[in-house]
Amino acid sequence: MAEVAYGSLGFGALLALRPSMITTRVAGAVLAGVGFALLATPAFADQNLAATDNSQVNCIASAKDLTRISLVGDQFVSISKADTGIPTEDFKVVHDPKRGDIYLSIPEGYSKPSINFFGISDKGFVYKFVCKPGGADSEQVFVTNLAINSDKAADWEARTTPEATAMRLVSAMQSWEQVPGFSISQSSLEPRQLNNVELQIIGEYRGADVSGRILRVKNLGDKPLKLDENTIAGKGIVAFSAALDVLPPAQVTTIYLVERNGGSQ
Repeated sequence: MAEVAYGSLGFGALLALRPSMITTRVAGAVLAGVGFALLATPAFADQNLAATDNSQVNCIASAKDLTRISLVGDQFVSISKADTGIPTEDFKVVHDPKRGDIYLSIPEGYSKPSINFFGISDKGFVYKFVCKPGGADSEQVFVTNLAINSDKAADWEARTTPEATAMRLVSAMQSWEQVPGFSISQSSLEPRQLNNVELQIIGEYRGADVSGRILRVKNLGDKPLKLDENTIAGKGIVAFSAALDVLPPAQVTTIYLVERNGGSQ
């Protein structure tokens, strides 16, 4: 999966601070009130699609230029499609044997509403592609098989104890590092206010058994806000890390949380 450009977030100064790590089984009433529903779609390519074996993959193909389709962590080994012999009804597929990607081109005047074909991957997965022509610019489509990512994430998580894994995930989130098998997303939604605290989820790392949340926290009150497991209490959180122990009024900091999948939502 292509790397995400997170440098524009501007959290370098905060990340330079030494965070306080607290590993606990109790966590986040204030944050649970926000709900963790403030997540947006990641932007790794023009189109980032999830798939499972034998599933249908719907995408947009360039009507005038090339469309590249790449299987994340896998590659195409063969393509099956029907040819009619009619120029306005047939599209072309070129397979790159080195990278395993395919490139689609649609002829001018193509008369069908979509292009349809089957792809078989090196790992033995079969996908049905249904791509509608649209736009004149080239398109890049990244397809991720959830089973492949889950296995990679589970392997990464199993290298250490649950507590150590949570600390490793917090460390990765602090520098926006890629973690094998984890999906990474950014949020561009507006922050939510709860009492005297303004909270905004700015990122999520989702793995096989655990997920990490990156939150922007602002103290809207007139008194310092203590950031620890006592002021943030709830269920499902296994690790909590804050760049600051006490947040002064009108100040902003970043909080990192790790929870088990299926925990607080």
